[in-house]
Amino acid sequence: LLAIIGKKEGWSLHRFIDKFILPFIFNVTTGTLRFKELLVANRVYVEGMNLENTIHGFKMRLGRTYFVFFFLWLIFLVIVTAIFHSILAKINTHILIIMTALLTGAFFISFSMFREYLIDRIALKIITKAWERHLGLFDFNEYSKDVASYYGQAVEEEIAIGDLQRFIFDKLSSN
Repeated sequence: LLAIIGKKEGWSLHRFIDKFILPFIFNVTTGTLRFKELLVANRVYVEGMNLENTIHGFKMRLGRTYFVFFFLWLIFLVIVTAIFHSILAKINTHILIIMTALLTGAFFISFSMFREYLIDRIALKIITKAWERHLGLFDFNEYSKDVASYYGQAVEEEIAIGDLQRFIFDKLSSN
């Protein structure tokens, strides 16, 4: 339903999540990351590592996360039950008990995946906000891998924190 309405009004699932779900679930600071924090967070993001403890400035409200996830899970179960009701009504109760155990496991496994997805989305929002502040002349999608590589090179060469920004900008401008 959201996809049908979204095409008409310019909405997408990611946009809906960014606009409504993330502000409901997360407390986000009004400030942005400092330059070095941005470089560290960008490198962790590009490498696909865990962002939860790397980026500061957001807090997940776990109760609201469970509420949203439970609501989405309930919608899923109602739709599946409505579609397969006639089949489920004829199944042996022992099989239904096993299916219930499997669905309970799937609930908690998918909650972990949902939680990680939301953390990745909010981290990307925070990184792009800081990117606009510190590296606004360079497109995030185009240069994020290069900046992560340059930061890794700066760490290996033991570039001082004061010279880090100049080092990154020199590398970006040379390309």
